[in-house]
Amino acid sequence: MKSIFTLLSAAGFLAMAAGCARVETNKQDGTIHPDESPLQGAVTSQDIRTVASKMAPAILGLPEISGGDAPVRILISEFKNNTRFLIDKNLFAKRLRIELNQYGQGKIRFIDRNANVQRDRAVAVRDRQEYLIQQNLKTLGKEIAGLELMQRSDPVKIAVIPVLNTNLVNMNADSFTAMLRSEIVQAGKGKIQFLMPGTLAGADYYLTGQFIPESMKKEGIINLANYIEVIDARIRSGQSMTLDDGTVPASPEKPQIYTRIGQQESELVRMLRNPELRKNPNVNKRLNIMLVKPDTKVAVYEKMFLLDRKFSSREGRAQFILSGEISALSQRRQGTASDYLLVSVQLVDLESNEIVWEGAYETKKLSRSGIVYQ
Repeated sequence: MKSIFTLLSAAGFLAMAAGCARVETNKQDGTIHPDESPLQGAVTSQDIRTVASKMAPAILGLPEISGGDAPVRILISEFKNNTRFLIDKNLFAKRLRIELNQYGQGKIRFIDRNANVQRDRAVAVRDRQEYLIQQNLKTLGKEIAGLELMQRSDPVKIAVIPVLNTNLVNMNADSFTAMLRSEIVQAGKGKIQFLMPGTLAGADYYLTGQFIPESMKKEGIINLANYIEVIDARIRSGQSMTLDDGTVPASPEKPQIYTRIGQQESELVRMLRNPELRKNPNVNKRLNIMLVKPDTKVAVYEKMFLLDRKFSSREGRAQFILSGEISALSQRRQGTASDYLLVSVQLVDLESNEIVWEGAYETKKLSRSGIVYQ
C-alpha cells in the first residue's frame, strides 16, 4: 500500500510540473537591412530610399541650383497621399531633404516649418530684440546729449510729450521714453534737465515722437504737429496730457461743430477707444524720436529705430517650392491586390510659378488580402 501511495504522489508531482512548464515558441527577433521588405505589398523603406537617391542628383544638377554662387533656398510643401496605403507621406520629403543636404555641398538651404522650432525661435528673437532696444536707447541717448544745440553754458530744459500712436500698435510708450530720458541725463552729465511730466512751460525743446507700424492698412494717424498742438492747448487750459481721461468725448460718426483743435482732440480719443485700432499687428514697429522747438514746431533732431520685429517663418525668402504626390492605380481579384504606385516630385519657381524640374518613381506592388490594411 505504501508503494502505491508513493507512486501516485510521484505521478501527481510530474503532472503538476508538466502543467507549469514553459511552452517553447518559434518567435524570432532580429534586424534586417533597410532595403529589405519583410512584408508583401505597401510602400516600403526601399521605395523611400530609392526616391531620394534617384531624385537628389537630378535636383542638384539643375542650372538653377548649381549655377550660382549663393545658396538656393527651398521651401518643402507637404506631400499628398492619394493611395489606399496608410503611410507617413512626409517620409519621402524628409529622406529627400537629408539626401540633398548630405550631397549638396552647401548649395541648398531649406526653410524650416517645424512648429516646435518656430515657437522656440520666436522666444529667442524676442529676447534678442529686447537687448537690441536697450543698446539702441543707450546709443540714442549719447547722440542726443552730444548734439551741438545741447552744448550751452546753462542747462538745456526738455519737456516730454507722450509718444503718438501707442494705441495703434499696443506698445508701452512711457517705458521707452523713460529709459531714453535716463540715458540722455546720464550722457549729458548735468548739461540737460527734464521738466516734470505734464509741464511744458519753460522748455527749450519737446522730446516726443511716434510709433510707426509697417503696415499696408491705413491706421488713421493724425499728424504729429497737430498732436503737439492738441497737447499744448490742453496744458494751457489746465488739463493733463492724458487724452483719454474722460473729459473729452470721442468724435461721433456724424460731424458736430468743433474748433479745429477740438476736432483733432476728439479724433485722438476715438482712436484710443477703438478696439480695432488697439490690436497688436504682427508687423515691424519703429519708434521715431524727435526734438521739437516749442515756438516753431520744427523738429531740430529726428531718429528712427526698430522696436519690434515682425515674426515670420521667412518663407518669403524661398526661391523654390519642393512638392510631391503619391498616386496609385489599384486592382483586386480573388483576394490578391495589385497596386501601381507613382511618386512624383516637382520643383516650382516661387516667383514665376513654373515647374523647373519634375521627377517620378514608379513601382508595382502585389499583396494578398490582410497584408495591407484599408
